[in-house]
Amino acid sequence: MSVSGENSIRSLNESERNYMRADDGDHFSVITDTTANESLNDQLLQHKHRHKKSRYSDMYDNIKSSDPDYHKITRREGDVKIKTEVYSTSIMPGTFIRDAITGYKQQDCRVGSWKEDLFFKVHEASGYIGTQSYVLFYDSPEQFERHMKASVSTNSKRIWTDKFARARDRLEKEQQ
Repeated sequence: MSVSGENSIRSLNESERNYMRADDGDHFSVITDTTANESLNDQLLQHKHRHKKSRYSDMYDNIKSSDPDYHKITRREGDVKIKTEVYSTSIMPGTFIRDAITGYKQQDCRVGSWKEDLFFKVHEASGYIGTQSYVLFYDSPEQFERHMKASVSTNSKRIWTDKFARARDRLEKEQQ
């Protein structure tokens, strides 16, 4: 449709409230309030759908929060709040070692056994979880650093690596 005149003009049909907008030079396209609103509603629904928590997410959160070893830590780093989810392990000998990030219980590794040395163990006593002291088990010091946004000294890493190597050697001998 070619119309000469201004860049943007209103059509004569007031009931539909059609608008004509210049695309290139003298070529105009017709936009109605209805199509503009539908497009806006579609965008809002898509945004809402992307950011809406699903009911399954709520159910999952309820299941996690009913676990006594699940904890949500909230810390402040300047003006930013950092939320971290962790799973703790009881210090009672014989308890299954639990992965601090996933919550998976190692069926063949128990607290107090030599297999405890296969994990990087952290005693959480900062007060972020509560008044009790908790034990967190990680695959390595680096995994702990990434998860908790903390740093471990080089000396502590070296000591753990030596202990881990001895435990891994023992595990390999047992499996032969």
